[in-house]
Amino acid sequence: DRRQRQMCIRDRVSTQSTGDTLEQVDELVHETKAKIEANISTNPGVIEDYEKRKAQIQQIEHRLSEQNNNMDNFKEQIQKISKQWIPEMEAIVKQINTTFSGFFQSIGCQGEVDLARHDDFDQWGLEIKVRFRDQDRLQILDSRVQSGGERSVSTMLFLISLHEITRCPFRVVDEINQGMDPVNEKMIFEQIRNYSCRPGLPQYFLVTPKLLPGLNFTRGITVHCVFNGPYSIHQREWDEASQLWRKKIGQSETNKRPHSTHDNGDPDSDTVHPKKLRHE
Repeated sequence: DRRQRQMCIRDRVSTQSTGDTLEQVDELVHETKAKIEANISTNPGVIEDYEKRKAQIQQIEHRLSEQNNNMDNFKEQIQKISKQWIPEMEAIVKQINTTFSGFFQSIGCQGEVDLARHDDFDQWGLEIKVRFRDQDRLQILDSRVQSGGERSVSTMLFLISLHEITRCPFRVVDEINQGMDPVNEKMIFEQIRNYSCRPGLPQYFLVTPKLLPGLNFTRGITVHCVFNGPYSIHQREWDEASQLWRKKIGQSETNKRPHSTHDNGDPDSDTVHPKKLRHE
């Protein structure tokens, strides 16, 4: 093998040294042979290492070629799925945005829901933009920009906007009015009332430790007051207490006028006071 390598080196050197004298070629051959022998003497496994590295490079190049082919196939699949998935997603976001914008217009503000795109599909999401004052511009909902009450209002209106595209037997909202001022709390309550009391919608539970006075309750709303403490009556005594309560309510009903005029002045309105609601 060494003799064959030397002959190859001689042929290569002769080819590259065309025009040189024979003595110069021989000198170059001896110099090259000396370098090879020096490498072999200092590192006897240099040839073996070279062959191993060469085989490793070939294996890596083969795997790289396979991975490139797989990548091309994945890209084709992603494009195929995206052509079906993205239009459906855009239609859903458009529906949410229409409802969300309508809610904000009803309270004299502006809001939008946009689809946030990214090269990485894991980074896709929804951007909620709101504006609560005329002098402001639409800004992404963020704790560093909007107040706590504004974020609560935006979050609740966004959740209500999702109801159009979700199906469930009932909905529960717990203490959504915490952190709101009375104006925003009343506005959110009216939005929930107007939406949840429509026919064909699932039952809606609003759990809260307090309610503002003067709220307008429709006949589709039932108020349950939960009492707890050392002086609460036992469950066995509840039947008797509830009968007394119904009797008291019946007596008060007989003293009422046939029609009650409410805040809006309409005697036929469905708006009733909480005291008129049936207690169970």
